[in-house]
Amino acid sequence: MNDTIAPQPLILTPMEARILGSLMEKELATADNYPLTLNSLTLACNQKSSREPVMNLSLAEVNHCVSELAERELARIDYGDRAQRISQRLRQALKIDRRAQAVLAVLMLRRPQTLNEIRIRTERMVAFEGMEEIQQILTRFMQRQPPLAMCLPRGAGQREDRYAHLLCGEPEIEVLAVETETPRRSPSVDPDRLEQLEARVATLERQVAELLDKISE
Repeated sequence: MNDTIAPQPLILTPMEARILGSLMEKELATADNYPLTLNSLTLACNQKSSREPVMNLSLAEVNHCVSELAERELARIDYGDRAQRISQRLRQALKIDRRAQAVLAVLMLRRPQTLNEIRIRTERMVAFEGMEEIQQILTRFMQRQPPLAMCLPRGAGQREDRYAHLLCGEPEIEVLAVETETPRRSPSVDPDRLEQLEARVATLERQVAELLDKISE
């Protein structure tokens, strides 16, 4: 008789996923400004670029959620003389490396992604050797018990597999199918060019956060 108890899945709310995903992204993409202050983290969560869906969280909401994540040892708060600094501990909790962290961050911050979309959107965080490496990471995610990600069934007109994280539970396939019926961007827009523009917007938002941090000191 096998008495082994299956590990319980780590379940996050959408707000918790947005906060942890933002911290994971900024740790790799803008390491010089990490850990983040509360102002910087709130702006990162509410970015108009590289976020699906866009959120409008308040400082109080983010602060409360960070405190709860810290109690679960998924985040850490360092109290300095001027401002508290917040870092993520999800990577350590899941026992994944920084390359897997980049892939998971993209999945947590956006709707389901294709391999090519993940490749493009992780470029500011890590440099992958090729699509095969990303596929291997996703395969490991799906083979974990409990799994961290899943491959979604292809909808009408879709030529590539899409992947979603499972930290907020399994996505509703019917809802995702409706969302993808209308293209999210014009086919004439180059994805690489769009990603560059989104990166510029993210840089501007980070600079605004830095200015707010200096003003509040």
